[in-house]
Amino acid sequence: MKGDPPAPHVPFAQSLLSRSAPDRLRPESLRRLQHPAPRKPRIFWEQLGHWCFASHQDVTALLRDRRFGRQILHLATREELGWPEPPPHLAPFYQFEKQSLLELEPPVHSRLRNFIGPSFLPRQIERLKPRIEHLAHQLIDRFESDHRTDLIAS
Repeated sequence: MKGDPPAPHVPFAQSLLSRSAPDRLRPESLRRLQHPAPRKPRIFWEQLGHWCFASHQDVTALLRDRRFGRQILHLATREELGWPEPPPHLAPFYQFEKQSLLELEPPVHSRLRNFIGPSFLPRQIERLKPRIEHLAHQLIDRFESDHRTDLIAS
């Protein structure tokens, strides 16, 4: 956001951000995220307009702190937050995503999680295994002769 201090100079983070997307997932980059140097990468990402944290300790603290959350537009407008309006072509995504369990905060998130949670118990998932295997084999059999396929179209 406007007025935030400049991103601290973190050579690893700067080099990671300057690479193309596939390069960001190189093994040495992931190892550095898993075992960061004593100074933990915390950067202000200009293109996104917010701070980014890469250490487990920082992320865990932020996720557990009730002052931070996914939903904020009921407390302040996009203008007050310094956020631009989402591009029109992304409107359907944002409309759908605002109902996502990943976007919701307690108590709505908790209520929905408790409602759907039993469906994801190991015994329930195990019951689905034969059906999933059958569907997977059907899909594979359709493209086995060409040794290639478009997974989305399949």
